Amino acid sequence: MSRTELADLAKWAEAGLPRLIEQAADATVERVPIYRDQQLVPIEELYVAIEENLHFLITSIGDPRAPLDLTVPEATGRQRARQGAPLPEVLQCYRICFTTLWDALVDHARGHDLAAATEALLTAAGLIMRLTDQHALALTEAYRAATAELLLAQQQRRSALVEALLTGHPGPEAGPWEAAALLGLPADGLLVVVAADTRTPSATGSGGSRS
Repeated sequence: MSRTELADLAKWAEAGLPRLIEQAADATVERVPIYRDQQLVPIEELYVAIEENLHFLITSIGDPRAPLDLTVPEATGRQRARQGAPLPEVLQCYRICFTTLWDALVDHARGHDLAAATEALLTAAGLIMRLTDQHALALTEAYRAATAELLLAQQQRRSALVEALLTGHPGPEAGPWEAAALLGLPADGLLVVVAADTRTPSATGSGGSRS
């Protein structure tokens, strides 16, 4: 098989990219509720992500030897974590993009009786599977790293609010009364404070050790 056959498939897919984007977006909205209600991810942002994913795939099929750039899935993983989108649903959107392209390539070959393209399709299938795995891994690692950063920031923020509440001194975000409100504590409620001496500092420096 020559690289020209793969390049021809990629050229055909690139010409039909707007249609592929629409198909992948429609399938995503239909199958994944978080994209349908748009409360976490705006539809415009979904379209941009799908376009970037499909363009990357098509470019990789046209030139399999090109360096692999995973900045797009990494950026998507971080952004979806900050938006609070569940990871399984985010990965499902990626799979829909990849299957949309594969189905289109197969239909193209069948509709034009391109028997000579069989080997090219098999090669493209291998590329798509490999890229799907690498994209999913990059996205997942970036998502988890961003989630850990968010959890740490929330824990540190909560610790600062508790300190402001207990000491009566204003913290970096609010004074003691505002801190109580942010922590969800009633302004006129009866509260009990339990303090414990910690011999071993925690990894984040905001809690005690547990056995």
